[in-house]
Order: sequence, then C-alpha cells, then structure tokens
Amino acid sequence: MKKIIYPLYFLLVFLLLDWGVGFFYHRVLADKSKLRVKSTRYHHDLRPQFLGIDNWGDFKQPYRTNSLGFRDRDTGTIALVTTSKKRVVFIGDSFTEGVGVSFDSSFVGRIASTWKSRNIEVLNAGVVTYSPRLYYLKMKEWIENQHLSFDHLVVVLDNADIQDEIVYEKWTPGFWHYSTAGSVYEKAQIRLNKIITPSISWDQEDYYKERDKWLYEPALYQKWASRGFSLALQNIKKLQQLCLSNQRKLTLVIFPRPEQIHRRNLSDSYVRAWTNFCKQEKIPLINLYEYFIETDPAQAARVIRSYFIPGDVHWNDQGHQLVSNALLNELNIN
Repeated sequence: MKKIIYPLYFLLVFLLLDWGVGFFYHRVLADKSKLRVKSTRYHHDLRPQFLGIDNWGDFKQPYRTNSLGFRDRDTGTIALVTTSKKRVVFIGDSFTEGVGVSFDSSFVGRIASTWKSRNIEVLNAGVVTYSPRLYYLKMKEWIENQHLSFDHLVVVLDNADIQDEIVYEKWTPGFWHYSTAGSVYEKAQIRLNKIITPSISWDQEDYYKERDKWLYEPALYQKWASRGFSLALQNIKKLQQLCLSNQRKLTLVIFPRPEQIHRRNLSDSYVRAWTNFCKQEKIPLINLYEYFIETDPAQAARVIRSYFIPGDVHWNDQGHQLVSNALLNELNIN
C-alpha cells in the first residue's frame, strides 16, 4: 500500500508546488506594464486602465483601456450601471479590437464619436483571438457577475472564429488558470490534446497557414469547420439566451477577409451558415460582404489594397471607415 501512497503523495506535492509558483508569478511578479493578461473567467483580456504602446507588426499605436479593461479613447472610469443614456457593447476578435490602427480610427471608435451626439455610449469588449465561446463567457461574466448595464450587444464574427472554437473547446473558467502557463500541467495538456484530437494540428505555424483556407479545401473544412461551426452556433445560441434573459438586444455581423474578396463569393458556406442560423433564431444579421466584394474580378486587388493593412488581413484606416459607415447605416439602435 505504501508503494502506492508515497508516489501519489510526492506527485500531489509536486503539482501543488508547480501551481503555487505559477500563481505567485502571474499575480505578484508579472509585468504590470503588459497590455494583454490572462483571465480566469474568459481565458484572456486587456489590462484595465492601461496607458502605453501596443505593437502590431511594424505598427506602434498609443493604447488605452478604461476601468473595465475595454479598449477606449482614455483610461477613464466606466460606471457599471447607467440610466441616463443608451449603451451599446461591441465584441469580436482582433478586427473589433482594432489592431494596427488608433482607437479613433477603428470602426468602434468612429461609431462612438458619431453616436455621442445621440447620447449613446459605445463600449469595445473585443480582444484578439476571441471566438463565440469567449464572447459568451465574457458577456456572462459582465452581465451576471459584474452587473454591467447596456442595451444592445453587437457581435462581429470573423471566419477565424470557427478555428478558434476548436482551440477553446475544452477550456473552462477557473481560478487555477492563473498558475498553469508554462507549467508541467499545461505541457501535459498540450500533449493530451495531440493524442485526443490527432486530426487537429496544434503546431502554431500550421494553425495560421490554415486560417484562411478551411473554407475552400475539403480536408481542412473537415478538420476545422465540421466541429468548429457546431461549437460556434451552440455558443452564439447560449449568448442569445443570455441576452434574452437579461433584456439585451443582439445583432450579429459577418464580413469577408481578403481571401473571400479575392474569390468574389457573396454566398459561401460561412455566409449561408450564419444566414440560416439567424433566420431560424430571429437574430438580426448584418452582412458586410457586399460592401467589400466587387463583381468585377479586376477590382478585388484594388479593394484589398484600399482597405487592408499591407501584408495583413486586418483593416487599415479606410477599411475601418467603410465598416463604420456600413454599421451606422444598418444598425437599428432604438
């Protein structure tokens, strides 16, 4: 019996020490000047009231977050509850966060400036590599636990979300997440993922290479989308129920990346899936494909040059202007 108990005892002590060192590092020794932080509730977030510089490729932008940890024009304190004005929250991934451009140039910043005269406050909850699972978990935290009041939630869906849903599928909220980065546990979990899901490449280089190809290559579609779409639809359904239960309106937005613009397909499988889902669930859907995609093949290169950061899939200032104009025209904020 002792032969079993002693190894288990030492293993338990080792794991507790591993956890404790990780917790101490992330809560006490971690660099407080860093913008991007871990979250026990919804995986990762932005540091509240951050004032500094964010690097995105060759771009360096002055960067600020408000007291909620949402990207903003300044580092001010945002009241959790407001009754004096309407409030609209945008959530999405890097496109919504506005990487590579200033807050004022981002589509959320532009909409915030325009709606200020209408006494509508705009908040940006978007963060890089978010996906429907994290959209749901973040809004659940802010609605149910932090009691953030707002009237309308706008979810800006990126087709990369489908791939990211696979990545976050087994992630669950918990206090222990503070301590696992770089730990023995995390390394073991990565190895376990490779064993459990051998069809999924957990290599970072392959992950990004396949990001814009799964829509068009059957093997990659089977690898990512067959499961990823199912997860995305489930999580948006949960988000819809959360909004309905708390009297929040919900609107979804879809848009094309450069690959879709180049192919000039206004109704690919991604568009059809979200269109059918929104029709079935009676959720307003804003489709930005027609704002970017030209029927003339010669125009595709011009559109990409005009609206995207060179060598990047993200919008430049002009791209954000186009998106803000489209959303201002189509969003129904009553």
